[in-house]
Amino acid sequence: MTGSTQEERKLCDEQTSQLLNILKNKADIKVVLFFSRGPIYITHTELLSDEKILEGPRNNYVDYQRGLQKTIDELKKSEKKCFILLKILS
Repeated sequence: MTGSTQEERKLCDEQTSQLLNILKNKADIKVVLFFSRGPIYITHTELLSDEKILEGPRNNYVDYQRGLQKTIDELKKSEKKCFILLKILS
């Protein structure tokens, strides 16, 4: 979940829940690929250059890991295979 305000975080959470329900309920979806810029939200820096690219409060690594694991666990209950790509070069 991400967002600068409580309202943005709530909207992100709602949209994520909707998407998760679609993925869990579609029997023909067997594999889920996660492409995440999560580390950037934690460090606020570009992966290769260490250039600061985000402002505002940083996400907590523990919260990020916990949320990602919760999402993966939910998908695995529906027998989905999950793969994560964290380093997306921009």
